[in-house]
Amino acid sequence: MSVSASFGEKTNETAISNPERETVFIGREGTENFKKSIIWIIIDIIVTIFLIAVEYGIIGDDNRDTFKFIIIASIAFVIFMIILIFVLSHVTILVLISKYIYITIGSIYYGYKLILVIIYLIENDNDISNFDLVIFCVILASIMPRVFGFYNIELLAKVCQKVDDSRRLHAHEQLIEKIGEKVDKGGYSRWSNTLEIERISDANNSKSENKS
Repeated sequence: MSVSASFGEKTNETAISNPERETVFIGREGTENFKKSIIWIIIDIIVTIFLIAVEYGIIGDDNRDTFKFIIIASIAFVIFMIILIFVLSHVTILVLISKYIYITIGSIYYGYKLILVIIYLIENDNDISNFDLVIFCVILASIMPRVFGFYNIELLAKVCQKVDDSRRLHAHEQLIEKIGEKVDKGGYSRWSNTLEIERISDANNSKSENKS
């Protein structure tokens, strides 16, 4: 199933009478928010893995701790994958959960990294390299993909909710139509039976009159 198809399809009737029906607009809007969410999350993954690599000496330091880097990077990657899977599902509740997981864990990690780098810069104010300043700027800027990712996931959740409401409304309309059809069929049957009873009654009355 394509991304746009999962947010609503356009029927033949709609294509003729109203090509801009709400479900089609929801599909376009949902697809755009979905793509932006994925892009920002992927950027966030790259930046996060880079900062973890710097923290454990994989980049820019000879004192490497490869084992810790693999463990922490794997945990971060798994968390990001869970968020991506939830977003890819297009299920409203899962998208909402991914939104809160993303902003909560992302904010905690951002605060942690920022505090560490500030402490480092204060303690080594006489020995700060250009690389340290670059890393500090990267940490400051790393909040941007997280914010944009969160924002687009939130918009995506709203779109998914609209789709759910649209589907519920459509199901409700179908149910009413089915009930109406059953009522119509039942009424027609009762009306036919009544005519048959009247016909038989009239025939019996005619026979009685003839005998008398």
